Amino acid sequence: MKLLFIGITALALTAPVSAKLPAPNDAAKAQAAETAAKAAHTGKLEAYQLCKVQGKVATRTKKAASKPAVKGKKGEPVSTCVDPGAFVYVPAAAASAPIAAKVVIFMKGTPDFPQCGFSAQTVAALNACKANFHAVNIF
Repeated sequence: MKLLFIGITALALTAPVSAKLPAPNDAAKAQAAETAAKAAHTGKLEAYQLCKVQGKVATRTKKAASKPAVKGKKGEPVSTCVDPGAFVYVPAAAASAPIAAKVVIFMKGTPDFPQCGFSAQTVAALNACKANFHAVNIF
């Protein structure tokens, strides 16, 4: 009897947990892509820092073994480490922007339905100049 009660209680508690989550919206997908890009950049930065430290250790080991170390411009050992630079995120929509248009506008909304006053004024100015432009919706 106790076993039956425990089984029914466990089933009742796990039923709400097995509910299906809704699909993520476009903003959540974009944020997940940016987070993944930041994590990848952090991995590259950590590998670069590790490479620099390993180079210093190798130089000290060579000096201790009394072998001449290969020196760079400032007396530092020559390194094959590549600095990844600062993190710059480029959304997928921006990376796929067509090259045919000389002007690309990153705006809130679309040229037909802008989502803010600045975007509307910019599109109106570009249309008044009859400029060939491509719009990328940042939302």
